[in-house]
Amino acid sequence: MKHRRTEWERLVAAARLAPPTDGAQAPYGFATRVAAKAEIPGGTQDLPAFFARFSWRALSVAAVIMGAAVLTTFKPVASNLADVAASIAEPPVEMEEVSG
Repeated sequence: MKHRRTEWERLVAAARLAPPTDGAQAPYGFATRVAAKAEIPGGTQDLPAFFARFSWRALSVAAVIMGAAVLTTFKPVASNLADVAASIAEPPVEMEEVSG
């Protein structure tokens, strides 16, 4: 079985070759900024997360519109179905006996 170098292994090898830095510190306010972003509901906004949240809101609006449409048209449709069912139950023509 051949062993292919993964992206992670290439990154680790490149990091090992980097020269060591003495006294490297995070920029001023970095920890505060990271902590503040962790407190924000939803965190950082990226396009897929925005699209997912927008899709769920659009789905709820569509469900409300669909429910309103069903409620406003239910009674006329139900009465029309009752008329159709009554007309189906009636025989279409009168039967006469043929004596021969």
